[in-house]
Amino acid sequence: MPVIADPLHRPFTMFWPTDEALAALLPAQQHWLYSNQNLHHLLQVLNFHIISDWRIDAVDFPLKIEPRTMQGSTLSITCSRFEIGALMLNDGAAQIVQRHLVFDGGIAYGINGLLEPPHLGARCDTFTRQPVSGICGNCSAVPRCLPGTKLKGGMLNYHRNCWYVPRSHRSAFGSVSHSSRTVPGCSADCLTPVWLPQCCKHHYGHDCQGTVQYTADYDQLSSRPLICIHNEVAAWLSG
Repeated sequence: MPVIADPLHRPFTMFWPTDEALAALLPAQQHWLYSNQNLHHLLQVLNFHIISDWRIDAVDFPLKIEPRTMQGSTLSITCSRFEIGALMLNDGAAQIVQRHLVFDGGIAYGINGLLEPPHLGARCDTFTRQPVSGICGNCSAVPRCLPGTKLKGGMLNYHRNCWYVPRSHRSAFGSVSHSSRTVPGCSADCLTPVWLPQCCKHHYGHDCQGTVQYTADYDQLSSRPLICIHNEVAAWLSG
Protein backbone atom coordinates (compact mmCIF):
# COMPACT_ATOMS: atom_id res chain seq x y z
CA MET A 1 0.00 0.00 0.00
CA PRO A 2 1.75 3.20 -1.17
CA VAL A 3 0.00 5.30 1.48
CA ILE A 4 1.91 3.47 4.24
CA ALA A 5 5.23 4.57 2.75
CA ASP A 6 4.06 8.19 2.54
CA PRO A 7 5.50 10.09 5.55
CA LEU A 8 2.61 12.54 5.26
CA HIS A 9 0.30 10.11 7.08
CA ARG A 10 2.71 8.99 9.81
CA PRO A 11 2.66 7.96 12.58
CA PHE A 12 0.20 5.08 12.20
CA THR A 13 -1.74 2.99 14.67
CA MET A 14 -2.64 -0.36 13.11
CA PHE A 15 -4.70 -3.32 14.22
CA TRP A 16 -3.43 -6.54 12.67
CA PRO A 17 -5.61 -9.67 12.67
CA THR A 18 -3.58 -12.66 13.84
CA ASP A 19 -2.89 -15.62 11.56
CA GLU A 20 -5.40 -17.64 13.58
CA ALA A 21 -8.08 -14.97 13.06
CA LEU A 22 -7.60 -14.97 9.29
CA ALA A 23 -7.54 -18.77 9.14
CA ALA A 24 -10.84 -18.87 11.06
CA LEU A 25 -12.69 -16.93 8.33
CA LEU A 26 -15.22 -18.91 6.33
CA PRO A 27 -13.73 -20.28 3.08
CA ALA A 28 -16.29 -18.30 1.07
CA GLN A 29 -15.34 -15.09 2.91
CA GLN A 30 -11.64 -15.73 2.26
CA HIS A 31 -12.40 -16.27 -1.43
CA TRP A 32 -14.34 -13.01 -1.59
CA LEU A 33 -11.61 -11.02 0.19
CA TYR A 34 -8.72 -12.33 -1.89
CA SER A 35 -10.47 -12.46 -5.27
CA ASN A 36 -8.96 -10.23 -7.96
CA GLN A 37 -12.42 -8.83 -8.66
CA ASN A 38 -12.66 -7.50 -5.10
CA LEU A 39 -9.25 -5.90 -4.62
CA HIS A 40 -10.86 -2.48 -4.13
CA HIS A 41 -13.03 -3.90 -1.34
CA LEU A 42 -10.01 -5.61 0.25
CA LEU A 43 -8.24 -2.25 0.24
CA GLN A 44 -11.15 -0.70 2.15
CA VAL A 45 -11.07 -3.54 4.69
CA LEU A 46 -7.33 -3.01 5.22
CA ASN A 47 -7.76 0.76 5.56
CA PHE A 48 -10.41 0.15 8.21
CA HIS A 49 -7.63 -1.32 10.39
CA ILE A 50 -5.39 1.77 10.12
CA ILE A 51 -5.48 5.11 11.96
CA SER A 52 -3.18 7.76 10.50
CA ASP A 53 -1.44 10.76 12.09
CA TRP A 54 -1.73 9.32 15.59
CA ARG A 55 0.39 6.85 17.52
CA ILE A 56 -1.88 5.48 20.24
CA ASP A 57 0.13 3.82 23.01
CA ALA A 58 -1.36 1.13 25.24
CA VAL A 59 -1.47 3.51 28.23
CA ASP A 60 -3.89 5.72 26.27
CA PHE A 61 -6.59 3.02 26.13
CA PRO A 62 -9.55 3.06 26.44
CA LEU A 63 -10.30 6.08 24.26
CA LYS A 64 -13.08 8.53 25.01
CA ILE A 65 -13.37 9.43 21.33
CA GLU A 66 -13.76 7.22 18.27
CA PRO A 67 -10.82 7.86 15.91
CA ARG A 68 -11.49 7.89 12.19
CA THR A 69 -9.78 5.18 10.16
CA MET A 70 -8.20 5.61 6.74
CA GLN A 71 -11.26 3.89 5.31
CA GLY A 72 -13.42 6.77 6.57
CA SER A 73 -15.47 5.07 9.28
CA THR A 74 -14.81 5.53 12.99
CA LEU A 75 -13.49 2.84 15.33
CA SER A 76 -14.36 2.39 19.00
CA ILE A 77 -11.81 1.06 21.53
CA THR A 78 -13.38 0.27 24.90
CA CYS A 79 -13.03 -2.02 27.91
CA SER A 80 -14.72 -5.38 27.90
CA ARG A 81 -17.82 -5.63 30.07
CA PHE A 82 -17.18 -9.30 30.79
CA GLU A 83 -13.39 -9.75 31.05
CA ILE A 84 -11.23 -7.61 33.31
CA GLY A 85 -8.33 -5.99 31.47
CA ALA A 86 -9.57 -6.87 27.98
CA LEU A 87 -9.81 -4.18 25.30
CA MET A 88 -12.48 -4.52 22.62
CA LEU A 89 -12.89 -2.95 19.20
CA ASN A 90 -16.29 -1.95 17.81
CA ASP A 91 -18.47 -3.35 20.60
CA GLY A 92 -16.82 -6.76 20.72
CA ALA A 93 -16.12 -7.30 17.02
CA ALA A 94 -12.51 -8.10 17.96
CA GLN A 95 -10.27 -8.13 21.03
CA ILE A 96 -6.72 -6.84 21.35
CA VAL A 97 -4.55 -9.89 22.09
CA GLN A 98 -1.07 -8.47 21.38
CA ARG A 99 0.11 -5.03 22.49
CA HIS A 100 2.85 -2.53 21.70
CA LEU A 101 4.17 -3.94 18.41
CA VAL A 102 6.44 -1.08 17.34
CA PHE A 103 7.42 -0.83 13.66
CA ASP A 104 8.93 1.75 11.35
CA GLY A 105 6.16 4.30 10.99
CA GLY A 106 4.07 3.69 14.08
CA ILE A 107 2.66 1.08 16.43
CA ALA A 108 0.45 -1.97 15.95
CA TYR A 109 -1.79 -4.25 18.00
CA GLY A 110 -2.72 -7.84 17.27
CA ILE A 111 -6.47 -8.57 17.26
CA ASN A 112 -8.38 -11.85 17.19
CA GLY A 113 -10.79 -10.98 14.39
CA LEU A 114 -11.18 -9.18 11.08
CA LEU A 115 -13.00 -5.85 11.37
CA GLU A 116 -15.79 -5.19 8.88
CA PRO A 117 -16.32 -1.66 7.55
CA PRO A 118 -19.96 -0.70 8.26
CA HIS A 119 -20.93 -0.10 4.64
CA LEU A 120 -19.35 -3.31 3.35
CA GLY A 121 -20.81 -5.77 5.82
CA ALA A 122 -19.70 -9.39 5.63
CA ARG A 123 -19.90 -10.44 2.02
CA CYS A 124 -19.33 -14.00 0.88
CA ASP A 125 -19.91 -13.49 -2.83
CA THR A 126 -19.07 -16.52 -4.88
CA PHE A 127 -18.79 -17.56 -8.51
CA THR A 128 -20.38 -20.47 -10.31
CA ARG A 129 -19.99 -21.84 -13.81
CA GLN A 130 -22.80 -21.73 -16.33
CA PRO A 131 -22.72 -23.85 -19.49
CA VAL A 132 -22.81 -21.94 -22.78
CA SER A 133 -22.34 -22.90 -26.40
CA GLY A 134 -19.38 -21.80 -28.46
CA ILE A 135 -19.47 -20.38 -31.97
CA CYS A 136 -21.30 -22.58 -34.45
CA GLY A 137 -19.14 -23.88 -37.28
CA ASN A 138 -17.98 -26.81 -39.35
CA CYS A 139 -18.13 -30.08 -37.39
CA SER A 140 -14.77 -31.17 -38.83
CA ALA A 141 -13.10 -28.06 -37.33
CA VAL A 142 -15.27 -26.94 -34.43
CA PRO A 143 -14.56 -23.30 -33.44
CA ARG A 144 -13.25 -22.61 -29.95
CA CYS A 145 -15.16 -20.96 -27.13
CA LEU A 146 -15.99 -17.26 -27.07
CA PRO A 147 -13.57 -14.88 -25.28
CA GLY A 148 -14.09 -14.98 -21.52
CA THR A 149 -15.31 -18.59 -21.58
CA LYS A 150 -13.43 -21.89 -21.34
CA LEU A 151 -13.87 -25.42 -22.60
CA LYS A 152 -15.95 -27.60 -20.30
CA GLY A 153 -13.62 -30.04 -18.56
CA GLY A 154 -10.66 -28.59 -20.44
CA MET A 155 -11.40 -30.83 -23.44
CA LEU A 156 -13.11 -30.14 -26.75
CA ASN A 157 -16.59 -31.63 -26.57
CA TYR A 158 -19.26 -30.49 -28.98
CA HIS A 159 -22.82 -31.14 -30.07
CA ARG A 160 -24.76 -30.79 -33.30
CA ASN A 161 -27.49 -28.34 -32.46
CA CYS A 162 -26.87 -25.20 -34.48
CA TRP A 163 -26.90 -23.72 -37.97
CA TYR A 164 -24.29 -21.51 -39.60
CA VAL A 165 -23.47 -19.93 -42.96
CA PRO A 166 -20.33 -21.41 -44.58
CA ARG A 167 -17.77 -19.01 -46.00
CA SER A 168 -18.53 -20.26 -49.50
CA HIS A 169 -22.08 -18.91 -49.12
CA ARG A 170 -21.03 -15.44 -47.96
CA SER A 171 -20.39 -12.33 -50.01
CA ALA A 172 -16.93 -11.21 -51.05
CA PHE A 173 -16.81 -9.00 -47.94
CA GLY A 174 -17.79 -11.87 -45.62
CA SER A 175 -21.25 -10.49 -44.87
CA VAL A 176 -24.37 -12.62 -44.47
CA SER A 177 -27.67 -11.74 -46.18
CA HIS A 178 -31.19 -13.08 -45.74
CA SER A 179 -30.73 -15.20 -48.84
CA SER A 180 -27.56 -16.85 -47.52
CA ARG A 181 -27.87 -20.59 -47.14
CA THR A 182 -27.43 -22.11 -43.68
CA VAL A 183 -26.18 -25.61 -42.99
CA PRO A 184 -26.17 -27.72 -39.80
CA GLY A 185 -23.05 -27.33 -37.70
CA CYS A 186 -21.46 -27.99 -34.33
CA SER A 187 -20.61 -25.84 -31.32
CA ALA A 188 -18.24 -26.52 -28.43
CA ASP A 189 -19.42 -27.11 -24.87
CA CYS A 190 -18.09 -24.14 -22.88
CA LEU A 191 -18.41 -22.63 -19.41
CA THR A 192 -18.72 -19.00 -18.36
CA PRO A 193 -18.20 -17.65 -14.81
CA VAL A 194 -21.28 -16.16 -13.12
CA TRP A 195 -21.00 -13.88 -10.08
CA LEU A 196 -23.41 -14.73 -7.24
CA PRO A 197 -23.70 -11.98 -4.60
CA GLN A 198 -24.55 -13.35 -1.16
CA CYS A 199 -24.02 -12.62 2.54
CA CYS A 200 -21.95 -14.63 4.98
CA LYS A 201 -23.60 -16.62 7.75
CA HIS A 202 -25.45 -14.43 10.30
CA HIS A 203 -25.45 -11.42 7.91
CA TYR A 204 -28.32 -10.14 5.80
CA GLY A 205 -29.74 -7.12 4.01
CA HIS A 206 -28.42 -4.61 1.50
CA ASP A 207 -24.61 -4.94 1.27
CA CYS A 208 -24.90 -7.51 4.10
CA GLN A 209 -24.93 -4.83 6.79
CA GLY A 210 -27.47 -6.57 9.01
CA THR A 211 -26.21 -9.08 11.56
CA VAL A 212 -27.83 -11.81 13.64
CA GLN A 213 -25.96 -12.23 16.90
CA TYR A 214 -26.20 -15.14 19.30
CA THR A 215 -25.06 -14.14 22.78
CA ALA A 216 -25.14 -15.84 26.15
CA ASP A 217 -27.12 -14.48 29.08
CA TYR A 218 -24.87 -11.98 30.82
CA ASP A 219 -27.54 -10.23 32.88
CA GLN A 220 -25.64 -10.89 36.08
CA LEU A 221 -22.63 -9.08 34.63
CA SER A 222 -24.42 -6.16 32.98
CA SER A 223 -23.88 -3.90 35.97
CA ARG A 224 -20.12 -4.53 36.16
CA PRO A 225 -18.21 -1.22 35.84
CA LEU A 226 -15.97 -0.71 32.84
CA ILE A 227 -12.52 -0.90 34.42
CA CYS A 228 -9.34 -1.63 32.46
CA ILE A 229 -6.22 -2.70 34.32
CA HIS A 230 -2.89 -4.20 33.36
CA ASN A 231 -2.69 -7.93 32.62
CA GLU A 232 -0.50 -8.57 35.67
CA VAL A 233 -3.13 -7.13 38.02
CA ALA A 234 -5.90 -9.01 36.22
CA ALA A 235 -4.01 -12.28 36.63
CA TRP A 236 -3.49 -11.53 40.34
CA LEU A 237 -7.20 -10.83 40.86
CA SER A 238 -8.31 -13.93 38.95
CA GLY A 239 -5.91 -16.07 41.02
